[in-house]
Amino acid sequence: MKFPMLTSDTTGLIGIDLGTSSLKLVELAKSADGFEVVAHAQVPMPRDCLVENEVVDSILFADALTALMEAAQPTSNQAAIAIAGSALFNMTISLPYAEEFDLELTIHEVAAEYIPFAIEDVYLDFFIQGPREDDPDTMDVVLVACRREVVDDLQLALLDAGLDLALVDGALFALANTLELAPKEDASAEDDSVRDEDGAPVEVLINIGAQMMNVNIMREGRSWLVRDYFFGGERLTNLMQEELHIGFAKAEAAKLHGQISDDVRTQFLDELASEVMRAIDIYATDHGDWPVSCVILTGGVALLPGLVEAMQDRLGVEQVSLWDVGEHLHFVGCERFVSGAQMTMATGLALRAFDG
Repeated sequence: MKFPMLTSDTTGLIGIDLGTSSLKLVELAKSADGFEVVAHAQVPMPRDCLVENEVVDSILFADALTALMEAAQPTSNQAAIAIAGSALFNMTISLPYAEEFDLELTIHEVAAEYIPFAIEDVYLDFFIQGPREDDPDTMDVVLVACRREVVDDLQLALLDAGLDLALVDGALFALANTLELAPKEDASAEDDSVRDEDGAPVEVLINIGAQMMNVNIMREGRSWLVRDYFFGGERLTNLMQEELHIGFAKAEAAKLHGQISDDVRTQFLDELASEVMRAIDIYATDHGDWPVSCVILTGGVALLPGLVEAMQDRLGVEQVSLWDVGEHLHFVGCERFVSGAQMTMATGLALRAFDG
């Protein structure tokens, strides 16, 4: 799926994950064997420099972006970024069947009925998912809108670091794009144990970052529910602060060294599972005939020891796995990712350079 709200020439596109704790960059090239990593890097992001997609300190942000480019040394400066949270609106609506060109002529009028922002204040795009199963004369259309002021501020910050903003994507759709890298025989969708009664698996892709968690529930290549929750690794840090009576920096360091008490770990995992179940319950309200069959975890927090097993127990889903995108890429002339789970978003964005 492709949701560019700003697009230009995507030749040599580099994916940049604007994380609140670190910035990640990936540049890819197409080869006969798949995709090769041309350049990649990860650098720390100053705390509270970027909050809910909004630039709080443009100087520190530009400095971090400059450090990222210096570390990666990519061949291009054409950047693709992703937006999530309150700055992004997405909704699947049903419309009478129409060709994409015809819908382009009326999409602003249609979108005005659904989007909670003034049309002139957003960048707008749409994607036709296909005909509805219960009515072939009706099609499902995903509307995506992003606040202009958020994108424009990010664009200025990128320019300060010598980067041109070529594409803006929805975070969840960029993440889902990476699943296409998995060979069919290895993908969970091909496992009979995770298929629903109609033969198609229902997958829950969960990306857990420092401040935000993205949840995308998919079936047959379609997103049936997407949600962003302001819940992530910083919640675990905050719990450690409360328990140990220490500052954020010390608690974060202790967390990274695995110095987490059983009580804090249990509370965090319970809260995490509760947030995920909120999304699954909402999905089940309208799609009870298609139960969730597998969960795919990615993002920095997904590396927490024991998380896969904890989610199996708490969600009641037998098939839970960690998605390491690095296992499905080739590294020629550069080192492998330290952790593929942390590079999922940047990789999904870099893949947009090869969309038809």
